[in-house]
Amino acid sequence: MVGVVLFVFGLVAGGAKAAAASSGSTSDAEVASDVALVKEVWNEYEASVNAGDLERWSALWIEDGVQMPPDEPRYIGKAAIMAAAEPGFELFDFEDFNIEPEQVKILGDQAYSYGTYGFSMTPIEGGDTIELNGKFLTILQR
Repeated sequence: MVGVVLFVFGLVAGGAKAAAASSGSTSDAEVASDVALVKEVWNEYEASVNAGDLERWSALWIEDGVQMPPDEPRYIGKAAIMAAAEPGFELFDFEDFNIEPEQVKILGDQAYSYGTYGFSMTPIEGGDTIELNGKFLTILQR
């Protein structure tokens, strides 16, 4: 169960890769486009978790991403993050995973986003559904 708890609470606390966009965006239109790309990343994040697709979810992470779940050691690198997340994808069906970014701020080739998330997960082999809600702060890299 430790692996699952790490997965659940650290879910959105690492780095994700935004879709390709022009670097050095300075105009309002370029910033708005970059913000829209970050929101697309969150949409794909939601869809991949709801589909239970670890490979699809892992495609959003950069190779040197860092995930920092509360009260646990940090996971450094995509391989470590995937190893921690795998039990959650194997043991649970996720339902209604929803990310609500409250802010997205573009900073050159990086951005940060914070907000809330919520979802339900039911053990694949049966059992009570668990509902979780939390908050996140993520640094994204182009």
